[in-house]
Amino acid sequence: ANSSSPGELYLSAGFLTGTTSDYDAVMFAKHYHADTIFNLTNIDYVYTQDPRKYKNAKPIKKLSWKNYFVQFGTRFKPGMHIPFDPIASKRAMKNGQKVFILNGNDLQNLERCIEGKSFKGTVLS
Repeated sequence: ANSSSPGELYLSAGFLTGTTSDYDAVMFAKHYHADTIFNLTNIDYVYTQDPRKYKNAKPIKKLSWKNYFVQFGTRFKPGMHIPFDPIASKRAMKNGQKVFILNGNDLQNLERCIEGKSFKGTVLS
């Protein structure tokens, strides 16, 4: 979503050597003055714990950047499995960007999210 031209949608994948695809997406969005990033992953929400390991993991629908850093930390380690790279998260917070974490296998859900309708996913802002 582009704040200066509503309705435009850009797709991005990792392209900068030595960075994560999350960071690349944040920088790509900043370059095109986009204030919203849709991060398609293999889970429906950000959870309090890894839902594949912990049955009592609870989905989180909204999370401030501050609380995201409390939950997941601010340091990046290669191979870490967290919803959104902490370095990219710091940059997105600084840029005033909102990140939607959605399951990429459910394109109808993505469409509902883009249209501003009810959806399954987590909003980081």
